[in-house]
Amino acid sequence: RRVRDIATLESKDTMSIEMVELTLKMLDIDELGLQYIDRKILEALYANHGRAMGLSTLAVSIGEDKSTIEDVYEPFLIQNNLIQKTVSGRVLTQRGYEYMYKEDDSMNWTKV
Repeated sequence: RRVRDIATLESKDTMSIEMVELTLKMLDIDELGLQYIDRKILEALYANHGRAMGLSTLAVSIGEDKSTIEDVYEPFLIQNNLIQKTVSGRVLTQRGYEYMYKEDDSMNWTKV
């Protein structure tokens, strides 16, 4: 839907890969489909150096409501094998660490 809106703004009759890429960039969605808050969650867990982080601590550290993290953001991150829930809290998976290691140099994300 957003791509169609951008295509209309750009007076284009068809949607192209370039239009999709432009739209995702404008919405600050990366190649894995992660949004700003998704990346903030990963960043907080990454900064915790492998230790599990409880939901309350995570919520405070990123300034988001616990239920929103649990209901909106966590399912996508778990489904994509970026985080894991343990009895001690949330931790990054190996894939999550690989993603963060790749992003560690840039860490210049902008808030939408």
